[in-house]
Parts: sequence; structure tokens; C-alpha cells
Amino acid sequence: MELFGSVLKFLKVVFAALLVLSSAVVLWNYVYFSDVIHDVTPTSQRTDSTNERVIQLQTTVKKKKVAMREKKEKRKVVILFTNKRSGSTFLGELFNQNPLTFYLFEPLFPYTRTCEVLIQERVDSLQKLAMCDLPSLRRDYTNAFKVTKFNDQYANCAKNNICFIDRHAPLMERYIDLCQGNSPSDVSCTLPVNMTLMSDLCLGSKLSAFKILRICDISSLKFLFDNDLAKNDIEFKVIHLIRDPRAILSSRMQLPLDEANKETLPEVARTLCDRLENNIKFADTQWSKNFSHVGYLRVRHEDICRHPVDVARGIYNFIGETMPQEVAQWIQDSVIKQQNSNKKPQKSPFATKRRIADVLNGWRRRLTLKQVLDIQERCSDVMNLLNYVSVTNSSTLQDETLELWPST
Repeated sequence: MELFGSVLKFLKVVFAALLVLSSAVVLWNYVYFSDVIHDVTPTSQRTDSTNERVIQLQTTVKKKKVAMREKKEKRKVVILFTNKRSGSTFLGELFNQNPLTFYLFEPLFPYTRTCEVLIQERVDSLQKLAMCDLPSLRRDYTNAFKVTKFNDQYANCAKNNICFIDRHAPLMERYIDLCQGNSPSDVSCTLPVNMTLMSDLCLGSKLSAFKILRICDISSLKFLFDNDLAKNDIEFKVIHLIRDPRAILSSRMQLPLDEANKETLPEVARTLCDRLENNIKFADTQWSKNFSHVGYLRVRHEDICRHPVDVARGIYNFIGETMPQEVAQWIQDSVIKQQNSNKKPQKSPFATKRRIADVLNGWRRRLTLKQVLDIQERCSDVMNLLNYVSVTNSSTLQDETLELWPST
């Protein structure tokens, strides 16, 4: 009898433990999936067919996020690191035209004009971008504009919650579809964008890319490869775009508000080339091929101009993806066809459709020999590192059949 009573007590304990364990499993499933599967509550104004479309559109992104978790597949985040007037707008289009990529054009623009303030803050903002924590960026933008005293009317970052909205046509098409499928009928899907939905798009994309000009020191990106995100959740890639400093400075002198002008050219050239050299040497010593966990690729703007399709394929191969047909078609339309077109090329400083000869040799037509010699004097070390050829006289400067950027 005592034995029977002991057995009965033991079974009661086991049964109670199973009940607790079952409840814990149910609670864990609710918590785990609550951040990827939101409740869809149809409003009274919606028809059954509208509700079906809402659910279908809303779950598209969420299925991708769940599938990536189940496969333990890392999201890929590409940082396009460069200096202004280096051809980054064209490079960024190689990702903007990819329908499977979440791409942002200069999301750190509010930190513009100087490298001396908010250094850590801009790095923190980049980390939020990498994590798709987009709602908190509005506060970062407001703070940056207060400190830098820069006017937001140019990019409308705070106004639209996204900088340079006109540069995001492919992304905005996807956003509007998702917004219309998520929002009640009385909620507008116009500007400013809903950053929570943008975060959903970001998290649901296997590949994200950000064009970054406002971080001046490439060593600030060390956190990409050192923290737990790189080890567990995100695979980071850095594409370092460089360009002939003579071309960079010539282009900057065409901008009305840039500090580069005839009087300041020597000083600005020294600052630019010191930064270029420091970043290159850091990458060569810290992120060389011996460090297999670091995804770093250096690309010259001149090589993109001469061999756009090959370089684009090489970039996608570097990040472990196949270049989409949409990107190849865009290159065909904006570069290759442009060479045989009788139409005048775009004059905008941010144009992506130009004749290659104009892009490669424009600085030779605009700068005087003295200006070129001043730049070369202050940039000789970095020009040697990047395999750019110096000129010594007017005939060499003006002879556009002579390439000054031989292949490395």
C-alpha cells in the first residue's frame, strides 16, 4: 500500500511537470513568433477580397524572415564606403536596381560637411541601419542637424524619414505595396514613410546595401567584423570605392557649396589624400586576404567605367550572389547604349547616364596644369598606391588617348 502511494505521488509530480513544460512551450512560441507574425485585424470597411490581399501582401516579407531563421541563413549587409564625388551614385545603382535588395542612398547625410563632430553617433546610426532598426533614425537625424547646423531642405531626411526620396524609386514601389497591405483604409501610405514597415522590408531582404559617405575613417567600421552580429546574424561586406583624386577634386570644384575652390585647392587636396592614404593602409594591414572573416573589396571608379559589366559581376561574386538580369539591363541602358547615343548626356552632378570618355577625362579638360601639379604634389603617395600616373606637361595632360589609370 505504501509502495502504491509512493508511485501515485510520483505520477502526480510528473504530470504537473508536464503541464508546466507544455505551458512554457506555448508561451515561448508566442514570444518567439510575435515579432515576425503580426495580427491582421480587418476593419469594417474592408471586403473579403481586400482582406485576402492584405494578408497575402503582409505575410510576404514575414515568410522571408521566418524562412531565413529556419535555415539559419545570415542576412548580408553591404557597406559602400567612399568619398564624395567618387562615382558612388553609379555604384549604388548596381544594388538599387536589384529587386531583391534593400538599398538606401546616403542614409547618413545629416552628418554631412565635417568629420570632426558626432563621430561615434554616425557609427551608431550605421549599426542601427545594419540591424534594420530604422524607426530610431529619425531621432538621430534631428540631433545631427541641430549639431551640424545643416539645412535638411536639400535631402529632406527628417521630413520624409528617408534621405533623397527620389533616389529610391524601386524601394518605394515595394514599400507602397507593403503599406497598402498593412494599413487600415483610413491610413495614408504617402510621405513620410512608415519606418516600422521599412524595417520589415529591410529584415525581409536577404541583401541590404547602404551608400556611406559620411564616415571618414574606415577603421570606424571595425565593429562590423568584431561584434556578435557578424558572428551570428549578419554577414558584412565592405566595398571600398576609390577614384583618382584629381577627378574627385575637379568634380567637387563644380559644386557651389563645396569647400574646394581655386584658393583652397592645395589644402583640400592634402586633407583628401591623407584620408585616402590612411584608409587604404588600414585596409591593407588589417583587412588583407589573410583575414578570411573580413569581407573587403576595393574597386576603382575608372575600372567600373571601362568594364562595367565585368566589375559588376565581380562585385556580386564577392558578396556571394548572382547579378540579376535587371542590373545587367540597367548597365546596358545607362552605360553601353549611352556611348552610341546622339542625345546630350545628363548634366546633373548625380547623373548615372554619362559618356565614359567624359567621366574619365573631364578633369583633364577642366583643371589647369598648375592645379593638376598642385594636387599631384600633395597626393603623390596615394596616387602611387592606387596606380595613377602623374602628368608633367600640358601635352600629356591634354592627350586623352594616354590612359593615366592603368589596370592594377
